[in-house]
Amino acid sequence: MIDKSKNRIELYPLGRDKDIIYKALSSNQDLVNLVLGENNTTGKFKDHFFNTLFVDTETLEADTYITMDTEVINADNIHTKCIAITIDTFTALSMIPLTLSEQGKYYSMNLFGNRIDVLIDMIKRIVSDLDIGIGQITLAPRNPVRIIQPTSKHYGKRLTLHVYDF
Repeated sequence: MIDKSKNRIELYPLGRDKDIIYKALSSNQDLVNLVLGENNTTGKFKDHFFNTLFVDTETLEADTYITMDTEVINADNIHTKCIAITIDTFTALSMIPLTLSEQGKYYSMNLFGNRIDVLIDMIKRIVSDLDIGIGQITLAPRNPVRIIQPTSKHYGKRLTLHVYDF
């Protein structure tokens, strides 16, 4: 039997937040086009998204990917906790530069840099507008954006956000 006591820290926001974020990202057509590539007609966003930070990198193709996970990083009392949302975005080295048409499109949206720069900024904007937890979703106070290289053929960045919840 599950203990529903108010004296325990509730962990349901960990999975709920990942679900809300996935739905927001997958419904944003500009983000989906950036992940799948501008000439994609058969790919599916769900095949480029993982709800864990760990993926089998040996099976990855030369594409762009997003991974995400959540964790409780601070629970000073039983009423509130700080949840870290960690989102990794990475792409094949050959896909780092945006095409000229992608540059025109995303630069006009005030999104600049290479594919990963634009993707991480777009994700931050989408997630910041979500109604998750209490208060605003904020960048982690230390090292909120870090460079990652999950394989020798992929490059990316890790975005860490914080949100408070009951």
